[in-house]
Amino acid sequence: KEEIKEYIDKTIKDFPFHKYGLVVVEKLDKVHHKMKLKRRLSKNMRRLVSTWNYRYIYDKLFRECDNNRVRYSQISPYNNSITCPVPTCGHVDKRNRQLQEQFCCLKCGFSDNADYTSANVALRRGLLGTYGSQFKNFEGQYGKV
Repeated sequence: KEEIKEYIDKTIKDFPFHKYGLVVVEKLDKVHHKMKLKRRLSKNMRRLVSTWNYRYIYDKLFRECDNNRVRYSQISPYNNSITCPVPTCGHVDKRNRQLQEQFCCLKCGFSDNADYTSANVALRRGLLGTYGSQFKNFEGQYGKV
């Protein structure tokens, strides 16, 4: 656990905050929800994750954002992994993500890595959401949003 904590500290410290004006993360309040469902994780891994304090990561990241004058936003993970990131589509369907690693929109045919797609949807919500209006013309690592 200490090794994981040290890795988290080092990773957050090495993050290039000077390149970004906004950091968007999903709220993981229910990270333990349905952990035993279909035995997704082994017993040892469940034991490790069940005691894992995700608030530590959020607090550390928030402090570093504050120290580096970078805006920090938490958004709801609701439907992020099953929503199409194409602005003209935005189709939401559980069948868009039938495989854990792959996302494929049933409406427009967009296909990409599922985690990348979910992060892109979360970023879009963070930029264009209630508190993201000043970042509407944001041009970041993933292009203009």
